[in-house]
Amino acid sequence: MNTGSEINGDRPSLIYKASDSTLGEDVIVIPLTSAFLQKQSDKYDIFVPKDKANNLFQNSYARLRQIRSVSIKRVGKSIGTLADEKVIQIINEQAKKML
Repeated sequence: MNTGSEINGDRPSLIYKASDSTLGEDVIVIPLTSAFLQKQSDKYDIFVPKDKANNLFQNSYARLRQIRSVSIKRVGKSIGTLADEKVIQIINEQAKKML
């Protein structure tokens, strides 16, 4: 159950860190949103354009301020891969600054 400004519902997310011995059965995910007119957008909302590799339905934002650890049981099927190296670099740089 989410509260406040947390993103609700099933949605695409980036698996930022896959399960390993330190995470147990959890993965670290970054939720995506297609809401472009957000009242609370900030420097941690990274633009992710839809393309053939990621199979997103529309251009989206990776919401880094909502990064979280979730059980692998909550992860559904893979819809695509983030292949845009520039976007990956921006996400990694912003995640390091944020964390």
